[in-house]
Amino acid sequence: MQLHLEKFPGYTLVRPQIARLDAAGAPVLRSTTADLANEGRFRVMLDLKEVQFVDSSGLGALIHMHKTLQPQGRLVLCHVDPKVGQLFKVTRLERGFTLAANED
Repeated sequence: MQLHLEKFPGYTLVRPQIARLDAAGAPVLRSTTADLANEGRFRVMLDLKEVQFVDSSGLGALIHMHKTLQPQGRLVLCHVDPKVGQLFKVTRLERGFTLAANED
């Protein structure tokens, strides 16, 4: 999986360049999160504009990101596809994640 990273003062924007966040891409997301945390970058916005499907491995990677960045920082998900958003509702993870319409 390819990730596009943009580092801004105060936060990092991460953009996965894939349509499916699954077992193939989850390890890359986990290792990128660890690298960002090691750099002291705990505020991350994950732009899911390209992602149309998330399986259990992808969901596990998102939970891992959330836990790695807490309590020092925060994970915000933006441009969440309606189908992916439904997954958060069904699993009740919408309560623990911050979902935003866009980067603003």
